[in-house]
Amino acid sequence: MIKFYHEMKKPYLAPLNNNTHLTIHWLGGFTDGDASFSIFNYKPRLNFENHIKELELLNRIKDFFNISNNLSITKPRLDRSNSNETVSLDITNIHIFKSLLYLYILKMVY
Repeated sequence: MIKFYHEMKKPYLAPLNNNTHLTIHWLGGFTDGDASFSIFNYKPRLNFENHIKELELLNRIKDFFNISNNLSITKPRLDRSNSNETVSLDITNIHIFKSLLYLYILKMVY
C-alpha cells in the first residue's frame, strides 16, 4: 500500500509531448476518461477539468478545435487542506460536438 501511495504521488506526465500532434482518436480516449457532458443554458456542454499542471494540454485541445479562450482557472479552496488549483475547458459549440459524435461512431465500428 505504501509503495502504491508513493507511486500515486509521482508527478504525472502527460501522454503527449510538445512535438506530438493530437489526433481525434487520442482525444476520444482522453474524453472518455477526463471529460463530462452536460446541458448548460439549453446547450450541450463538454467540460474538461484537470489539475493546473495540465494547462498546456488543455490549451492544445482548445487549439485543436480552433476555439476561442474558454479556459478558466479555479484557485484552491481555502477550507480544504488538500485542494489544488484547477483548469477547466468548456466547449459548447455544436460543430465540435458533431465532430466528437463522429469520433465515437468511428470508435464503436473499429
